[in-house]
Amino acid sequence: MKDFTTYQLKESMFSMTDNYTVYDEQGDKAYSIKGSFFSWGDNLSLEDASGNKLLTIDQKKIALRPTYILYRGDEKLAKVKKKIGLLKQKLEIDLPQGKDYTVKGNFLAKEFEFYRGRQKVAEVSKSWFSMTDNYGVRVATDEDHELIMATVIIIDLIMQAEEKEE
Repeated sequence: MKDFTTYQLKESMFSMTDNYTVYDEQGDKAYSIKGSFFSWGDNLSLEDASGNKLLTIDQKKIALRPTYILYRGDEKLAKVKKKIGLLKQKLEIDLPQGKDYTVKGNFLAKEFEFYRGRQKVAEVSKSWFSMTDNYGVRVATDEDHELIMATVIIIDLIMQAEEKEE
């Protein structure tokens, strides 16, 4: 059985850009995600508690389905793309070196799981917390926590954009 680390993700309510803070199990700040004020499409950075940039999230501006590219430094880390499904929402995370992830569940309700093959490696649930715009993220200890956290933010951005379109 895998060991998991639990995080609490909070979206900043009073901000001109998309900003999030992630807290670890002890309640200490683990990551912050900051959006760019002047950008065409979503462009965010994931930073550690000391403010060091770990990942960049960049939305592909011209795509049929929501698509994002994650960078670690100047290196492309992953391509994240929403798939069209009839019953459940699905997202694929393509990594250049293989070992891809699939994310399935109810994105709008913030209830979904990450899989590598058939093995669950992370889960997200809004029901763990009663306050709005708060939710829990559990990640297997041996997985890429920054990549998974960035993907959770991407799902939140996609759902916000779809809500605006309705």
